[in-house]
Amino acid sequence: METQEYFEKISEKTDKAYEVADKARDQSKDPEDKVDIPVATDLPEKASSLVIAAMFPELENQGVAGRIRELEDEYGKNDERVSFQIAREIAKGRFYDFDDVEKACNAGIRVGVSYMTGGITTAPLEGIGDVKVRTNDDGTDYLAMYYSGPIRSAGGTASAMSVLLADYVRLGVGLDRFKPSDTVLKRYSTEVDDYINRVTAKQYSPEREETEMIAENVPVEVTGSPTEELDVSNYKDLDRVDTNKIRGGLCLVYLDGLPLKAPKIKKRIEKWGEEFGLEHWNWIKDYLDLQKELHSSGEDDEEEDEKDEEKKKYTPSDKYLGSLTAGRPIFGHPGRKGGFRLRYGHTRTNGLAATSFHPATLEITERFLAIGTQMKIEYPGKATVGTPCDTIHPPVVRLNNGDVVKVDTREEAKELERRIDEILFLGDVLVPYGEFVENGKKLLPSPYVSEWWDKELEKALEEQDVKLGKSFEDREPSPEEAFKISEALGIPLHPKWTYHWRETSPEKFKALYSSLREQKWTAKAKRALEDILVQHENKEEGGIELRKED
Repeated sequence: METQEYFEKISEKTDKAYEVADKARDQSKDPEDKVDIPVATDLPEKASSLVIAAMFPELENQGVAGRIRELEDEYGKNDERVSFQIAREIAKGRFYDFDDVEKACNAGIRVGVSYMTGGITTAPLEGIGDVKVRTNDDGTDYLAMYYSGPIRSAGGTASAMSVLLADYVRLGVGLDRFKPSDTVLKRYSTEVDDYINRVTAKQYSPEREETEMIAENVPVEVTGSPTEELDVSNYKDLDRVDTNKIRGGLCLVYLDGLPLKAPKIKKRIEKWGEEFGLEHWNWIKDYLDLQKELHSSGEDDEEEDEKDEEKKKYTPSDKYLGSLTAGRPIFGHPGRKGGFRLRYGHTRTNGLAATSFHPATLEITERFLAIGTQMKIEYPGKATVGTPCDTIHPPVVRLNNGDVVKVDTREEAKELERRIDEILFLGDVLVPYGEFVENGKKLLPSPYVSEWWDKELEKALEEQDVKLGKSFEDREPSPEEAFKISEALGIPLHPKWTYHWRETSPEKFKALYSSLREQKWTAKAKRALEDILVQHENKEEGGIELRKED
């Protein structure tokens, strides 16, 4: 059966089912005389009908789905700007003139969020409890978003973007911004802390300064109905806050949404914020600076060389260690030697929050890191799932007898497992470029890898119009070949023979130099070999023999 024929049959059977259902409803044995669930053939129909059929029948057959298709032609399908534009147009009465601005905003925001979430979650119906127009202390009106627990079904990005969308609608209907008092700001930070400490632990725990900065700058009020039996620990009986109970929906937006998705918001603001009149969200840059300051590793920051452009691009962040569960292994600390090395690339199994590790790494970590295991990571996202890839840099270990070995296969890892004294290097983590794009993170410096060397070799051969006489497509050059190529063509040494020199100290390097000259090995020289990951064997009477492959 051809694909087109298959879908046509589904459509025919659906139409017949609706005919039967319509006849049944015509018998007046149900409260309504029509089938509640409309047929939707595409995302515009699905997203609009989900909300319209359930809450705003006034918008039925008013051309909302058709307008969404026009916006898709303008901005592209699944583009968030479609959500923003249709939400504002509904709120401004393009399709129906609602009795009051509150209901108009309510309808627009829900349809916008429905499109943003693909029309398949309960978030626009149940995750948003209500949308109200409230009054500031100075008498101006502002927009308040009442979130509830099901907003979690939207995901962190959509919940954060729904706040931005609500602000865009607010501007369209001419409402003022939310102006919280200092006491209300402290209520926000207290309530979020209470939710984490007394209700449930979350993957990210913002500091009080972060929460208060968000609450002060978000132009719409993020609030909600009480979802817990617990009262907040402080700042009760406030005039501007409806309840003393903990509001779970608010806390979800302030934990899973705005702080975690701030980089994505920043990316949107930079891309089309000016076009949509949202430049006042530029404060998000200051928030990210504060977040980095509060959660980066102070020890590493002190050692950072301000003149080193490469290090400026990377600031260690310990945010992923914030909600560590007892008993779970930590594979690496931010920016520390021996942890995973970032490598860019794609396999058939990684992507979409999945990264790849060497099979030997999976084995020597005592299989805690297994295929499909979810891990919290420092960059580029908040978590990843492990998959195997055997063409990246394998782990390097020191055995009980002092030998240093590069563990190339899973079988070798099994054989050596009980003899490992220390894991000197966990190996590469292969991360697709798209993961950085999706999470709105800047690309971090890449190590010098064989693919890079291949391109430099290809370019040098073409520019200098010479031929090697040998092919390295299926093998790596020997040390002699690598040096000859580097000297002849003026390109860097092949990465296989470029050791991790930055990981050792000048003192150890000098000790290594002296030991190589005098052939008399010291403990400091051996440690230098371990730092730069050179394979070697310990010999009797303190001797060291470098492996031929190194």
